[in-house]
Amino acid sequence: MTATSTRRRAAGLIAGLLVTATLATAPAASAAPAGTDLSTAPLAAAPASGQVLFVDKWRLSFRWKPSFNSNTRLSGFRDARVVATGNAKNGFIQVNAAGLKAWAPAEYLTTEKPGWRKATKVGTKPTSIKLRAKPSKDANVIATAPRGTVGNYMRFKSNGWWRVKIDGKASWAQENLLWVGGYYDVDRILEVAHSQVGYREPAFQVNKYNTWIGGANPWCEVFVSWVFDKSDYAAGVPKHDTFREYAKELRQLGIMDMTPTASELKKGTVVLLDWGLGDGPKHTAIVDHVSGGYVYLVEGNTTDGTGDKTRGVFYRARPLSYIWSWYNPAEYARVTM
Repeated sequence: MTATSTRRRAAGLIAGLLVTATLATAPAASAAPAGTDLSTAPLAAAPASGQVLFVDKWRLSFRWKPSFNSNTRLSGFRDARVVATGNAKNGFIQVNAAGLKAWAPAEYLTTEKPGWRKATKVGTKPTSIKLRAKPSKDANVIATAPRGTVGNYMRFKSNGWWRVKIDGKASWAQENLLWVGGYYDVDRILEVAHSQVGYREPAFQVNKYNTWIGGANPWCEVFVSWVFDKSDYAAGVPKHDTFREYAKELRQLGIMDMTPTASELKKGTVVLLDWGLGDGPKHTAIVDHVSGGYVYLVEGNTTDGTGDKTRGVFYRARPLSYIWSWYNPAEYARVTM
């Protein structure tokens, strides 16, 4: 049995127990009148108060009342942890989700604890942000977090607020004040990238970046991944040992801007180049700045421009016409979280 089917079986067990308990209280010989919706019958049993449950759906709406017609109070994502209150009705279970009481369909909750999952990191954007007890600007402030503070996303959202754990405190923070994947520090990214300028690979496609990823291929995209990883923002770029898979993922996600302009190519963004041929991308690099019709890049798997064929990491100026597309690492992190 697969892990998914096991999860589904565990989730179904909750709903099945509730339905069984309901049927046990109904008269065995009586039939429901035509048009009767049996799902509206109150349930006779529910998971015990304090029972830990987990969301078994990619996104699950937790509602104010036990009805699909009720407004959503918050959304929980797969493997989010909730605690049963002991109440059930209409096929729904009442739970405490991220400090809020709400109702969710029993069929999408499971008692089976999910396997280990790496937590999604978040980082704070402004000088400081207020962490609140509930998803509202009127809620009590639990703590403040300075710019660049990193914590974990706890898989709940509500009206533009995210449930997070920062400095060991569970709280709510406004979504637009958070980076996904950690702290997107463009200065740090360029610092790491420039620290590698001048590196020359000892032999063709033999270098520390391919060793890091376990590959032996052309490695411009590997260098980009390595830089973001060493800058503590690995979530910002794909990680592949071939350029073909790197470009394929970006295409599938639909996040590349195919009509780049000079003003859009900001420090820390990533570009794909076609050398002005218009026949698709062949290379990728990290933007330092744009000036006078050129974009200045830190590139891996390139030459130094002097005629020396040794490949390595170099700082290069490329005509804007060479840029096939660009993408924002913060957006990549968000769509792949």
